[in-house]
Amino acid sequence: MPDIQAVAAQTCFLIVVRDPLSYIVSAHARQVFRKNGEWDETRIMPHHLGGDFSRLSLAEKIAWHWVAINRYLLDFVEFHNAVAKVVVLRDLVPDPPKWAAFVGTTIKDPGALTRFLEQRPNASATRELPQGYEPGHLEEICHQEWHRAQRLASREVT
Repeated sequence: MPDIQAVAAQTCFLIVVRDPLSYIVSAHARQVFRKNGEWDETRIMPHHLGGDFSRLSLAEKIAWHWVAINRYLLDFVEFHNAVAKVVVLRDLVPDPPKWAAFVGTTIKDPGALTRFLEQRPNASATRELPQGYEPGHLEEICHQEWHRAQRLASREVT
């Protein structure tokens, strides 16, 4: 993102953050950390986990991945707050035109987009829970970045 900002200084960024527990279930349905391929082997994870990564449950691995990605995005927003805003996914649905205006575009059919988003197109269809899915523990892992995202999302969009 800093590279994009460097070459396209007028670019505005809208960071959409999803509730971590919802993300964990959806990511599990999409086989995250179960494909055993290059994509899973190179997922961004917090450095502090080091060799402990292999001892984590599947749900914890997905949660820590959520933390690492959102920490990076939220750091960018805090450093570039004039051109980067946060919206929590559930808050995007009521007013897509507001967010489109922020990034410098318009939506031709806001009603259709709203209906599409209300269908939760990226939600897990199975609701199957990954091994180690303990909501309280996972909330502890994601707590700091989730509250940070909510705080940043509460700022007024201009």
